[in-house]
Amino acid sequence: MVEPLEQRPALDGVRTIAVYIVIAFHAGVSSMGGGYLGVDIFFVLSGYLVTRVMLTDLGRDSFTLRSFYGRRVRRLLPASLVVLAAVSVTWLLVMGPTDRTNLIGDVRSAALYYSNWHFIAQSTDYFAAQNDPSPVLHFWSLSVEEQFYLFWPVLLLLGWKVSRRRPLAIGALAGILAAASLIVLALTIRAGDANMAYYGTHVRVYQLLGGALLGVGIQYWSWARRPSVLVRLAPVIQLLALAGIGLLASSAMPTGEAARGVYVALATLVLLWALEAGRNAPASRVLGLSLIAYLGQISYGTYLWHYPVIVLLRHFAEISPFMLMVFTILLGTALAALSQRVLELPIRRSRALGRHSRSVVSIALLTSVICGLLVFPAILRSTRPVAIHVASDSSGTGVSVPAGQRVPATGVDWKATWSVPPGSGTSDAMPPDVSCTHGVLANCMLVPHGNRRVLLMGDSHAMMLVPALRLIAEQNHWQLAIAAVTGCPWQPDLVFSDSNHGECLGVKKTWYDSVIPKYKPALILMITRATDHKIGGDYSVESTAPEVQGTDESDLLINSTRIGLQRLAAPGRTLAVIDPVPVSPVNTASCLEQARYVDECSFVTEPLSRAELAYHRFTTQLPRVRDVDIDPLVCPRLPVCDAVLSGVEVRKDHDHITPRWSFLMAPGLATLLRQDGIL
Repeated sequence: MVEPLEQRPALDGVRTIAVYIVIAFHAGVSSMGGGYLGVDIFFVLSGYLVTRVMLTDLGRDSFTLRSFYGRRVRRLLPASLVVLAAVSVTWLLVMGPTDRTNLIGDVRSAALYYSNWHFIAQSTDYFAAQNDPSPVLHFWSLSVEEQFYLFWPVLLLLGWKVSRRRPLAIGALAGILAAASLIVLALTIRAGDANMAYYGTHVRVYQLLGGALLGVGIQYWSWARRPSVLVRLAPVIQLLALAGIGLLASSAMPTGEAARGVYVALATLVLLWALEAGRNAPASRVLGLSLIAYLGQISYGTYLWHYPVIVLLRHFAEISPFMLMVFTILLGTALAALSQRVLELPIRRSRALGRHSRSVVSIALLTSVICGLLVFPAILRSTRPVAIHVASDSSGTGVSVPAGQRVPATGVDWKATWSVPPGSGTSDAMPPDVSCTHGVLANCMLVPHGNRRVLLMGDSHAMMLVPALRLIAEQNHWQLAIAAVTGCPWQPDLVFSDSNHGECLGVKKTWYDSVIPKYKPALILMITRATDHKIGGDYSVESTAPEVQGTDESDLLINSTRIGLQRLAAPGRTLAVIDPVPVSPVNTASCLEQARYVDECSFVTEPLSRAELAYHRFTTQLPRVRDVDIDPLVCPRLPVCDAVLSGVEVRKDHDHITPRWSFLMAPGLATLLRQDGIL
């Protein structure tokens, strides 16, 4: 018996919950540290509903792949292309050429529905993305769904025909594939590849298939044969499942991202079953209220618009996370409602388009390809100046340059200043295992041969020093390895508040327990982004060690650094803490693209923070510890930090130096290391 799928307002209410907890997470609301799980809820719900629709059509002998893909294209593509077009045009108006160029690959992959694999290839940490946000980062989840839709309808149709309409065989197929996906997820996590574990279609598909399995069960599980006890308990189960989702989405759960994904998928499956079993229960009625259900019906558009809105609001104004969430909800929801009314519904309800599914699919695919490969990149490659300027927040910093000595910003070759001279040795590609977590030391080597084993540890600030340190290593016969993860401080117990905590802690466990004992470095160089001063405080840290909990930012850094140094200490080993570089109040690359003169993007740095002063003291308190202050190399005119030196752009954003400046400061860094007895 096939039970037809009717409109379920309560399920639209679940969509509402999912989209707004995602917005709260992306806005940075501290209490919603697990809000990214809204995407997991969407995956489960999508697999459930799509499978039930397909089973209903199969039961009526009305299912065809042509009509299925025609409906999906009309449902998803128009709104997504409009958002991508809006992002491309907006970035042309408000961002400089560098920011536009950096966005081309992101927009292309979004238009062609392979964003998740693109961000894996780019090593984009989803949980540290707000440090350098792509306005289309959220398209990764749409890519996963579209890739799922490529294979699942085909498998379902084949399974239906081969099994002669046996639902048990269809359910077994979904269950086996979901189990395989979970196994691959576990193996991926064990290998330390957190980005693959988050973005990968093959490790995410268990959530969609879990929803599909539930859809098969409910579609063919006669209401009369259902255990009456469970049906009577459905109202309570609904409340428990909602409470569980709320707890998982909050910051109260210390569980890692992958484990939370599994838990929320289970909670969502339980909730969906309970909503179907208890359609008149209080929670079901609340979720089905007309306003809540309507917000769920436009949730696709809200999801599409919300992240570009967040990125733009952050670009134009300093705004608290709560107010950012409020404004994003209002703007995103309004744009979604408008999109549904004037664009999405007319296309979805068009009978003419419904009668020509094959043509619709062909035209849609061609439009995606043309937009993704030609139209959007052409817009973003424009070198026209910024049309809408953002007031620089670097004014009034005290930087003063005589009028006759001012250097026009148009006179600097920005592309050249970001590159490392080819053939210099420092232009070589990064090793395949930059994070050094896969157990093969040869894959972590920047310089594979040398008389002294040296390890570079830290976050993206360690990576930015690679051009300088690789040159120093080659000149001084070092064997140089790297252990670096973006958004992951080297101190064993520290995590950045906005980063992937589970990945960071797992990677560092491998470093401390396996990589360092196996490699036995004679020198370890460590660097982490600045956090305990006014500007750097945007990147706050947290500690997982009980002995350093409940203290302020500086104390966390100081105590955690001391613990890390004591743990790394070994006979004959030198430990060198490289101080963080000064942080600019503006994104230097964006500022220079809008400025008339390069000094408009210079700034006066703050005094040394408490943590940096403590690092200096550690050289006398702890044996064989050195402190390396590279501020004079990055800001030769201290306390003034110039945006451009000798025609070279110093920073590529707020606090990362460009590859060319890293290369050029190698002699100065070698001198500092020699003065500290490190070379």
